[in-house]
Amino acid sequence: MTDGQFNFLSMVEADLAILQQYNTIVAGNAKLAALVAAVGSTHSSILTTAGIQSAINKGPTTTKNNLWINAATKADHVCSGVKAYADDINDANLSAAMHYTYKNLLNCSTNDAVLHMQTIHDKAAAIAIALLLPFNVVAADITGLQTAITAFSTAAPMKRAMVVNTAVATTQLQPLFTTQRTQLKKLDNIINTFKISQATFVASHFNARKIVNLGKTQQAEEVHLMPKHFEAIFGQKFLEGDTFTVRNHSGVEMEVFLTDNINVLPTVKGVKIPSKTDLKLNISKDFGGVFGHWLIVYNENALDDVHVTVILAHGKSHSSAGVLGNVVAQ
Repeated sequence: MTDGQFNFLSMVEADLAILQQYNTIVAGNAKLAALVAAVGSTHSSILTTAGIQSAINKGPTTTKNNLWINAATKADHVCSGVKAYADDINDANLSAAMHYTYKNLLNCSTNDAVLHMQTIHDKAAAIAIALLLPFNVVAADITGLQTAITAFSTAAPMKRAMVVNTAVATTQLQPLFTTQRTQLKKLDNIINTFKISQATFVASHFNARKIVNLGKTQQAEEVHLMPKHFEAIFGQKFLEGDTFTVRNHSGVEMEVFLTDNINVLPTVKGVKIPSKTDLKLNISKDFGGVFGHWLIVYNENALDDVHVTVILAHGKSHSSAGVLGNVVAQ
């Protein structure tokens, strides 16, 4: 759903809560009670339909969600132990590979979740268990993780079925929102008739009807780079298919990379951003691999500063855009 739709849903939720507090007034007027019930029913339908959209990636059943949470919990524990081990032996590549967090193991597609958790398991299984014991990872943690991954992946629905359900859910949402807006307009009209007899009730309702902007899917970062200076931004905040707009306000060229080793400038070639130029870049399809969850902006010039604005928009750009691929951490 869009930001506006999420904000609209939150507004309706708040208004229904207020109306519940004034249930004596609502129940005393048959037309008002019927309208409130209709608003609540449509709101529930929207939540259910939107839930289908989310379930495409998050899982359609309670059982599967529980299996996902169980596997993610085990993977997060093993990942933390392996990362601590990698830092202890100064293995930058292994440390960068263990970039996963509990949150992003859950907030992704089922296919990606299985791949990420399997990566964690395979990296851990390749290390002698005696080396991981000081970091609170025992053999049972690794075997238990594989069992949890297998149980979760077996419960996961097939991708083709999920895509079909997404299209159906998206198609169903628009008329539901149209119905909900019509119902709310009628509700506003009848509640206005209580201005004299129930002024506080009316004021509370219309306060709840104010739509609050809860945030946008578009985010921006402004960075000032001194000569030969690089900085990592938007850590763990973007996914495959998202778009970066990079605005180089300066008189010299700069460069951007994707990486997970934020302490080292990648030695492979990034994407050049010419001076006084805006460039749109889509996250490439190979982003689902091991590396690439931070954007590095780099001023390669030895004499001049660079001022850059980077805008992250969730979703693919509708205009022509270049591709920003994965960079293996050095």
